Amino acid sequence: MFTVPGHAERGFRVMRHKVMRQKAMRHATWIATIFTVTLGGAAVLSGCNAEERGAEPAESQETSSSNSDGEAADDSDAGQSAGESSSAAGDADDEYADFTPPTDRQPGAPPVRIEPQVLDFGIAGPNEDLAGEVTLHNDGDEPLMIAAARPTCLCTTVDMSGEIIPPGGSINMPVGLKTSAAPGERPAQIRLAFHGYEESLTAGVTAEVALAVRAQPPYINAVGGNPLDGELEIESRDGRPFSICATGGKEPDIVDFDPDTDEPRSSYRVRYDISDYSRGEMPFYWVIETDHPEAPVVDVRIRHNWTRFQPNLAFQSFRGLFGEVVAGESGEFVMDIDGLHQHPVESVTSNSDLATTEIIEQSKSDEGMTTVRVRVTPDEEVRGLLYFQATFRVRNVTERLDVIGRVVDEKGQGCDL
Repeated sequence: MFTVPGHAERGFRVMRHKVMRQKAMRHATWIATIFTVTLGGAAVLSGCNAEERGAEPAESQETSSSNSDGEAADDSDAGQSAGESSSAAGDADDEYADFTPPTDRQPGAPPVRIEPQVLDFGIAGPNEDLAGEVTLHNDGDEPLMIAAARPTCLCTTVDMSGEIIPPGGSINMPVGLKTSAAPGERPAQIRLAFHGYEESLTAGVTAEVALAVRAQPPYINAVGGNPLDGELEIESRDGRPFSICATGGKEPDIVDFDPDTDEPRSSYRVRYDISDYSRGEMPFYWVIETDHPEAPVVDVRIRHNWTRFQPNLAFQSFRGLFGEVVAGESGEFVMDIDGLHQHPVESVTSNSDLATTEIIEQSKSDEGMTTVRVRVTPDEEVRGLLYFQATFRVRNVTERLDVIGRVVDEKGQGCDL
């Protein structure tokens, strides 16, 4: 059994306006205070959920994350994070305990090299906490004090304000990155301002988020004149052989592979064709079903003018995956929502008679992110892919979210339902 929701046009309501306006004001305040430059021609990175939250299916999305809503902290909190700094400048701290930073600012950027210019965590799973380091080298002949270290989104943590880099020396800057729930590249920036200099420096941070079975590219780019058919590479991150059960709710079209005679592989090339969908029927995601125990469903974002919308609630992902559940049992998914302030999510209601949804619990982080855990209970007769929508309500604001999972008779039964 397979169901895909239609997607009607959504408005851009009051709560979303307020969130965007507040973020724009904070961003403008920082830019007016400190100019930002990027070392060595490194790409300018912004935000952590650009593809998911920007929702602007422009061709430029392939190489740019300019549509991000990634939020940064206020200037008064610049450089602060939940973790403590583990700077390698212990001796320098003692030597420069009485150091007084200059109050005048000279034009240009400080003589600091950042290595690497972009800290690449590689491929990571959804909602993982990653940790790494960036080295800051002082190529000048005077000590330099960091005035602020400010990440461009809440997914990145760093605490370096007040640290001193000795002349000719270096210190390590610990960096934390929280990956998103949705697959794709997740870039961010850390802006470093120094006492005595007008310009700040930028350190890049990035990671590719992927499920246990990874699709490359992680989206179908059908924007504008791009073709509505093509091929994707599907591979298991752990190298484990697996089978593809279905793609887009249909028999899979696999390149150079016969499931009746060939042994399962760890990677495949599959063909897709979304030309049969009409306006209002095209789903946000083209779903791949597999027998991999850690990735029963793999969602591939469809970028098309018909799947374009601005959500009324700042979901950190456009879908909730509840994985694989045995018939008669329930699954769960977790959704992070930004900008709700003190307002709780009042309800999560299924829009389909094929499943029910209910809130299990919700919490709010110190940064203001609301995390909601939702239970999904499919109808006892449902088997196979279950793709429907649920409506989140916060006061008088509602928004629909895609919910995706797979229902089987027993765990480990493979593709046969």
